[in-house]
Amino acid sequence: MTTVSKLTESRGAWMMLGEPGLTARIAGAGFDWILLDQQHGAIGPDRLVGLARAHDHGACELAVRVPSADPAAIGRALDVGASIVVVPLVQTADEARAIVAAANYPPVGGRSWGPLTPLWGAPTPDAASAKPRLWPMIETRTALDQLDEILAVEGLDAVFIGPYDLSLALGMTLAELLADDRGPLATIVAACRKAGVACGAFAGSPANAKRLAKFGFGHLAVTTDLGIIDAGTAFVLPGWGAPRTLY
Repeated sequence: MTTVSKLTESRGAWMMLGEPGLTARIAGAGFDWILLDQQHGAIGPDRLVGLARAHDHGACELAVRVPSADPAAIGRALDVGASIVVVPLVQTADEARAIVAAANYPPVGGRSWGPLTPLWGAPTPDAASAKPRLWPMIETRTALDQLDEILAVEGLDAVFIGPYDLSLALGMTLAELLADDRGPLATIVAACRKAGVACGAFAGSPANAKRLAKFGFGHLAVTTDLGIIDAGTAFVLPGWGAPRTLY
């Protein structure tokens, strides 16, 4: 399997609903990765293990967006088998170094040993101790100002952009941010290329993904589970006319 870290471009699906059957179905649909969203999705710690087990598709990697930079949350995501951990609202190089420490075992970091994947048959020591792939999210003006310092932190696989929060932080609409060819998004891509660090972004829709790809973002969340359901509904219903009441 070619891992996402070896790809310059990848396409992922963002899982919000926390429904195991839907997660398994989308994981097998052909995406490079799926992400379980613990920050804004309906995925608490009690549901994370079951969803990670439902994923179980070798060709599709598992990512988790943890709710914060809390070391316990980062360790838990890795323990359940995530190969990519997305950390929201990272603003400084010190914060980036802290998530690297939280994700790595000693002597590099302070992560505690205790992977859960052996419980359902995954290899134990080598897989669990593999170098974690960390995607800190750039979503604030402070992070944008500190971007060069963040990119210089050893142990980051990529940076990941949250365009919605970034646009709010910069006092712009999302449409304005995506339309600004020489603005913040172009600046981020240029800085990543200079530093030799991959960059990705949450798009949420194929249309936004195409726009972000033109900027040069390689790892893109092109849709969500909610978006897939909405798109399917919009495709099916027009052929059957207006809905009718049953009673």
